Parts: sequence; structure tokens; C-alpha cells
Amino acid sequence: MSSVKDLQGNIKESTSKSFKVGQYYYAAEAKKIGVTESGLNKYNYNLIQYDNSKLENPKAIGFLNKNFNTLNYFPSVQNLFAVRDRQGFQKGLIDKQFKNAIKTLEITKTNIKIDNDVSTSIEKTIEREKIRTGTRQSYENLVYPTTLRRSDNDRLKISILPPLESESERKGNKGKAIGSVTLPPPGKITDNNKVDFKSGTLNPLELALAEAGLGLLLDDNPEALQNATKQFLDGTNDLKTVVSGLFVGKAINKSADAILSREAGAIINPNMQLLFNGPTLRPFNFNYKMSPRDRGESVQVQKIIRMFKQSSAVQRTETNFFLRSPNRYRLEFKTRGDSDHRFLPKIKTCSLLGFGVDYTPENSYMSYENSSMVSYNLTFAFQEIEPVFNDQYSQFDDLDIGF
Repeated sequence: MSSVKDLQGNIKESTSKSFKVGQYYYAAEAKKIGVTESGLNKYNYNLIQYDNSKLENPKAIGFLNKNFNTLNYFPSVQNLFAVRDRQGFQKGLIDKQFKNAIKTLEITKTNIKIDNDVSTSIEKTIEREKIRTGTRQSYENLVYPTTLRRSDNDRLKISILPPLESESERKGNKGKAIGSVTLPPPGKITDNNKVDFKSGTLNPLELALAEAGLGLLLDDNPEALQNATKQFLDGTNDLKTVVSGLFVGKAINKSADAILSREAGAIINPNMQLLFNGPTLRPFNFNYKMSPRDRGESVQVQKIIRMFKQSSAVQRTETNFFLRSPNRYRLEFKTRGDSDHRFLPKIKTCSLLGFGVDYTPENSYMSYENSSMVSYNLTFAFQEIEPVFNDQYSQFDDLDIGF
């Protein structure tokens, strides 16, 4: 066991295996972080750097990612590696030595499996599939109208994210944008936070049979089911009539209520309740009418249309075996100083379900000398990719509308 300081200066108990690359000394460290529900220990695997051959002043400079196949370095040591690269430092050799050292730790053999080059997981198989040549990986930062760049007016910023970049946002990070469009706030802004509820019924016989059936599953007691049914059959004459109606209705493919209503002018109490059925995903629909005022704005509008058409298109791999999802989008209402708008809703990462363009919104074909349309009508149909949960409002203070 050895004590190692992380980048925050905290001392952690760990098990490690040291190795040397060039003139530098390192170690692969396994640090216990907890215990699973089944009683197995949980570890993080770090790359440790030492000052000298005596292995003094240990410091964590990298870590093995959650899939146990890639060594990631902390941003604070990137400059150090840049200097060493000029001195002939081989980063790939450290990666290899680190993984070999991890494999020698006893705890590793029962906790993880490290593959240096090959992964059989579906995720890694898809990752190795290269995107087809011509798939756009970056876009410009566009603004309409162009005067919005120099103003402090409120605005809507739509950032384009890679297809999977939204996963980092789920973990509290801000996804890396590969392009953006800044527009005035749309004329109509609405949100609708819904939860899915459905009505449910459970008549007395169903309730008794359900309770007995649950007891049969949990207690392995078949007599409970027999007794519950017998209680109904041994009841009063009126109750026997009701129960008989239930079984006869099933036999002739008619509802018991239909038979009872015809015969007695009554139905069985359904005990109806409104039952929670799950969350829903919020849609956000926007409409913009763009009328370029000069050649520069007409080019901006043209690029905006092209950006949303292309970024919302499905991506193909080189082998044409897989299809990747289109880009995702981050929508942010901004106010003065590029700060978040406190009186408009926050929107989670979205997919663009539909993007429409009306090239002749005036129902008449008109164009400028450069062939640009006089006006365009753009419609956006966004939808969040995950629901909003109660605890997530704690990210904002009470003076903010939140989601």
C-alpha cells in the first residue's frame, strides 16, 4: 500500500505498480472508492508521476476511463507533455506500460478486463466505423439579423452539438458546440411541462384476485387464491349473481358490466383512479420570417438554412452498415452581457424533429438581383431528448424560472 496525493492534495490509500519510461518514473494506481451492493470493492485507476527514482512526491496526472480502455490525462499536465514531446517523449509508450502495470495488480483480475486494441462491445464496434467522407464536422457561428452582433438585445442562441455530445451534458458538463446560430427571440415562445397520467380501474373481484395472486408469487401459497375466490362464491345471492355475471361475460366474450346493466341496471364499482404513467418530453416549436435587407444578410440566411438542413440529416458510416443520429442542439435564451435569461425557460439538449422552409411566404415569387428570395419562412420543431425532473430545478435559484 502507498499514499498518493491527487491534484487537490488529498492523500488516498492505494495499491500501485511502478514503471519507468525514459528518464521519468510512473505508477499504475488502483484506489478504492467504495463497495458495490454485492460486496465487491470499487476502484479508480490512476496514472501517478514521481519526481525521482526514489518515487518521491507522487501526483496523479491521468486516469483510466470508465470503459477501462483509454488513458486520459488531466488538462493541467498537457503543457508538460508538450515540452516532453519536443524532447522525444513518447506518450504511446506510457499508455502501454500503464495498462500492462494495471494488469499485474491482483485486484484487477477480478474487477476489470483491459483490452489494448480490440473491444467486442457494440459501442466500440460502432465507434470504429468511420463517418462517410463529406459528413460535416463543423459549422460557422452565424447571426441574423447582422445588426444583432453589435446590440444588447435579447436573443435565442442555437448551438449545434455532435450526435453524442449531449451525453456529457447529462453529467453536468456543457457539450462542445461545433457551430451556432443567434437569432432574435421568436414571436411566440411557449413551453408545456406535462406528466403522463392514465385512468385505471380495479373492481372488487380483480382486487381480491390480484392480492391473492401476489401472495401466491411471494409466499408460494396457492390456497390464498382458492380462498379469495371461494369467499365471493359463498357470498349472498346478490353477490353470487355479480360474480356469475363476471364469469359468464368472459365465457361469451361480453363484459360483465354489459350483462349486469342489461339485467339489473347497475355495474360493478370500477374504483377508477388517475394513475401516474411516466414523464413526457417537451416540444419547442419556433417560427421565423426572415427578410434579408442587403446582400450580406441574404448570404447569412442562405447559410442558416443550409446549416439546419445538413445538421439535422442522418449520418452514414463508410461501410454503409450503420446510420448515426443527426446532430443535437442546445437552445439558450440570452440577455444583456450574454447571460442566461431569467424570465424565459431553460431548455435541455434537443433533437430537431423537423425543419421547414417556405421560400415564397407572400404567395408570390420575388427575388433580389443576386437571386436571393425576398423573404423566407422557417419553422423549427425541437424536442428535448430527456425529461425534466424535480431535483434538477435546484440548479437555479428561486428568482429563475428554470426549466
